Amino acid sequence: MAFSLKITGIPRDSGMPVWTVDMPNWWNTAELKAELPFRTISEDGYIDEVVIISVHEARKLQNRFRSHADQFEASKVEKLDGFLAKSPPETRFILLNIYEWESGLG
Repeated sequence: MAFSLKITGIPRDSGMPVWTVDMPNWWNTAELKAELPFRTISEDGYIDEVVIISVHEARKLQNRFRSHADQFEASKVEKLDGFLAKSPPETRFILLNIYEWESGLG
């Protein structure tokens, strides 16, 4: 099984996500898990680990991890930068979800 990260902006007024960036591979999930209080949620045999952080914390993490992105991730980096730049007032908090998925490789 493989694990990936999804970063989701949650708004002030509804529970529907404002934006999502899936598989920002430049963010180091091992470092995130060591530093943040993730909660494990398992369903259907797959593992999800979740934590809520502030927009300010997400900006700091993006600044820290940005240099790890390769040339193929440049558009995703810019997309996440844009989402974080306009947050708040639109985004109240950020949900980080490390999730397990079937890669088909093993």
